[in-house]
Amino acid sequence: MFGNLVSKDDLPLLVEKLRQGQGPKSLRLLAAFTAKQRVDRTWEIIESPPKHWGSLEAIQRRWNLLATGDPSVTAYDHVASRYLADRDDRVALSIACGTGVHEVRWARTGRFARIDGFDVSPERIEAARERALLEELSDVVHFNVADLRKLDVPPSSYDVVIAINALHHVSPLEPVIQWIGRLLKPEGLIVLRDYVGPDRFQWTPLQLKAADELLAKIPLRYRIRWGSGSVKKRNYRAGRLAMMFSDPSEAAESSRILPLLDGAFEQVERRNLGGTILHLVLKDIAHHFSTGDPKAEAWLERMMLAEDELLANGEVESDFVFGVWRNTERGAGRAD
Repeated sequence: MFGNLVSKDDLPLLVEKLRQGQGPKSLRLLAAFTAKQRVDRTWEIIESPPKHWGSLEAIQRRWNLLATGDPSVTAYDHVASRYLADRDDRVALSIACGTGVHEVRWARTGRFARIDGFDVSPERIEAARERALLEELSDVVHFNVADLRKLDVPPSSYDVVIAINALHHVSPLEPVIQWIGRLLKPEGLIVLRDYVGPDRFQWTPLQLKAADELLAKIPLRYRIRWGSGSVKKRNYRAGRLAMMFSDPSEAAESSRILPLLDGAFEQVERRNLGGTILHLVLKDIAHHFSTGDPKAEAWLERMMLAEDELLANGEVESDFVFGVWRNTERGAGRAD
């Protein structure tokens, strides 16, 4: 309806949120008058239940394999050894750092003298500072509450800009890409891992069909949703209006990330991480596949192979990528 501004799936999605105990959060969002208030209230929550696909160790190893060629080698270590091995004094900026998980991992590579992490959520920044203190890395990683679009940072301040699951929450995106180019030193790097699929999670009909067919094959006991006990029978696509109400920053311009980066910088490396089907199918049921149950693990392996086949045949495109870009003289992102 009206370009899926409103979807037939909006009501069942709302009902499921209430079943999962998200009623208070929805009321707080309803009371928010501005988009910024809704974003702030969305991201004030620190803990994430194990219902998301990214929490699974098998998925993280899959990302490692697709990004580096080795399931035991992380993207952090890959970048550190391939692009940063000659120095240990680099300064990095991390966009939308959240609770500091990624920044701590980057710091452990030993390639950085300083990593500045910024996020709009005071709650998440406090958790990030506690993490850095616990890991004894407070001398390397520094966290502050700030809107990256309002940061007053001198040009050419950073050797590396880290954007992990960050840019798909940015809008307008193009000025931020240009801003990154000004902050980066000549030959500085952007390291990205992010969702680059359809804006506002407007899944394609083919994507939904493939995800529904795969979901239907999974035994019932592995399709019980986290927090509600209801059975997941199909994959939903929320309307754009509901998406903007829930979190105005979510996948706002995700489909433009790669074109804008390629237009402003030199692409050095890019690896597709899939997620086009797994992201949908595992939503709300991922917790079943992290219990050490051999049968559940076998089903997860089947799901990964099914997505690999669809990607290999060109039936779907990868919705998640890992990549490295360089700020060269030809880059449009460079400051004059």
